[in-house]
Amino acid sequence: MDATVLDTSASFDWESWQAARRAEHALGARTIWLADNQMVPVCPLSGFLQGSYGDKANAAGSINLTLPGDHSAVPTLLMADGDGATDPNALLSQWFWIIVETAHYRVTYRLAELELIQTDTVSSVTVLGEGLWEHLNHLPLWASPGSPLLAQLKYADIRFGDSLRVVKEFMQANLAREFQSSLLALWDMWSPSTWSRIREEDWPIMVNPVHESLTTEWTVLDSRFNMAGETFESTLDAAGLLVTLDLWLPGDDQPAPSHVTLTKPTIWIDVKPRAFDSSSTGRPTDIIRGIRATIAGDQTTKALVLDDSWFDGENPHAWCVWSADHMHGTEHRLIVRKSTDSHVIVGGRSPQIVNSLIAAGSNALWQGIGAGVGMLFPPLAPLAVAAGAFIGHVQGELLKDKLFAWAQYSSSARAVAHGPYRYRGIVTPGDGFSLSSLQAGFTGLQSTQGSVGTEFTVGDGQPYVLGRDYLAGDQAGVISHGIVFATYVAEWDVSVTPDGDDVSLGLGDPRLRESPARSLERSVKTLSSAIDRVKTAIP
Repeated sequence: MDATVLDTSASFDWESWQAARRAEHALGARTIWLADNQMVPVCPLSGFLQGSYGDKANAAGSINLTLPGDHSAVPTLLMADGDGATDPNALLSQWFWIIVETAHYRVTYRLAELELIQTDTVSSVTVLGEGLWEHLNHLPLWASPGSPLLAQLKYADIRFGDSLRVVKEFMQANLAREFQSSLLALWDMWSPSTWSRIREEDWPIMVNPVHESLTTEWTVLDSRFNMAGETFESTLDAAGLLVTLDLWLPGDDQPAPSHVTLTKPTIWIDVKPRAFDSSSTGRPTDIIRGIRATIAGDQTTKALVLDDSWFDGENPHAWCVWSADHMHGTEHRLIVRKSTDSHVIVGGRSPQIVNSLIAAGSNALWQGIGAGVGMLFPPLAPLAVAAGAFIGHVQGELLKDKLFAWAQYSSSARAVAHGPYRYRGIVTPGDGFSLSSLQAGFTGLQSTQGSVGTEFTVGDGQPYVLGRDYLAGDQAGVISHGIVFATYVAEWDVSVTPDGDDVSLGLGDPRLRESPARSLERSVKTLSSAIDRVKTAIP
């Protein structure tokens, strides 16, 4: 288990909870539960008004549930105490999971977004989540998983063999780097003797060590800090493979008893053939393609603290806080999006000064060696000096963009809020150790932080006056479901009417004011698009 989080799953009564669920499933019922960031069930989500959920092959499924505003789970979802107060940082960063289960299947989703709707008569909270497969879009595959980030001496991690095992090896090596790096020194990562050394309690995410097939098509894959989902995409399609991510819970059957005994909630990753193909042998003669990927993604945390004093005309530094009473129209919609990543790696290039010193030092060293050889064997002096210069150049090129080429930036508070099952991070291109890297790291963390967004129309002066009390960029608040949400004025527009000016306000992240489906789709696709844009930025 992560050292940064407290494991609460050990004290939970899994036996009683599983027995109660199975009794419901035996009667044909479906159960939907909200779990905390430790995958420990918190409360049921039964009694929802409407909903839909699903899964996809080699992509993340999604869930959309609409709860009545007075549902017992709403205070938990909004991180609200009995007095209606909420911690804005916890609201935006604390992860929850949604577990949907019947007698025949279990699917799990990360709570990604909340949509709060309030009208004159009713209120509701819509929960949007993304499936476990999204993990692969936030799993960087290091160039050298067994080496420190400062000295990634391999330009890329190149693996070849039958497709199923190649895909598994990439994931296992990069998860071992995070959870138990000593395993990377062992020769066979799949043998029972290797797995007998695994500290299971330290692995919230695990790859199945038992292979369903050893004869899938042969492939060559390489990665230099690419995301797993992007790296595997073409191979999975060509070889007819499925990467599956399932949630194992205490009380379930052990998935690989010959290798490991699970004791706590575990995200279990497996790779399976979609269909049996008797023509494949798993040898190089079955090669499907060589796939070269190159680089991707980035992130920092912004604390939100709501001033206890609201604007009353006397305290000009307090925030304007709008409520439904101030707004035109019968419906108010507010979106809360959870933060996604707590780690970002920036790099791909060593700082210019490092490359220059490597080149100069290598040339000087080998030219000196060449000159020494020339002194010992004068007839060969010109050849020895030239050879020394050549070797120095080659060695310098081999080390170029490998030392100090990557830097990592983290938000430890966000990592704790996300819990042990969090996404492992994203990558963005740049110079590893440089001021621009620092800026890129903070920008990356900022871009994946949680946010609040809403829009509405008010009459100017009801109760705040545009220009005197607020302008674009000012911190602000909005009340929904009895809770004050901290945000800022992103935009305003004035409509001139015979009855006076109306001001249309957009608060918070403008992306959240799209439709929920489009917003979630954009969230899922953003990383892939970023990878496409920078694929060829670093040779």
